[in-house]
Amino acid sequence: MNIKKYLICVLAIICLSACENIDSRGLSGFRVDINLRMKSVWDTYGCPGLGTWQYFNYLKKLPSNFPYTATSYTGLGGVILFYTSSGLVAFEAACPVERKADIYVHINSEGNLDAVCPKCGSHYDVFNGTGSPLSGEAISRKVGLTRYNVYQDNLLGGYQIASY
Repeated sequence: MNIKKYLICVLAIICLSACENIDSRGLSGFRVDINLRMKSVWDTYGCPGLGTWQYFNYLKKLPSNFPYTATSYTGLGGVILFYTSSGLVAFEAACPVERKADIYVHINSEGNLDAVCPKCGSHYDVFNGTGSPLSGEAISRKVGLTRYNVYQDNLLGGYQIASY
């Protein structure tokens, strides 16, 4: 086999392999900073156990009475904090297919605790902490939910959710 044919075959294999990857960073350019570091704030607004979740949206003041500050940020469509089988995870709530602040996924509490977009109908795996598409247009577009960092504050007893 000559070198040109070999390089074309290698390039084709790389391209085909890349097509199977899920883009879970599509909405990662938005700032997130949610302070749940104080134990009292965590006890009120956090997720106490497996399968529980909380939705944070600064502009909509959700959850109500949450102590947002001038340095609080909640991404494009808000943040979903979810307690999975492997611990806490946080996802961008805006649907990565729709890519709009006012179209965000909701947790399907009557099913298998996946996240569902009310507009495109895509389902995402939040229970296992991946944010991967399970069905709908998100599969054909190969997009998953953007994941944010969750840091435990052992000193204060709570958590911090951030995009950095």
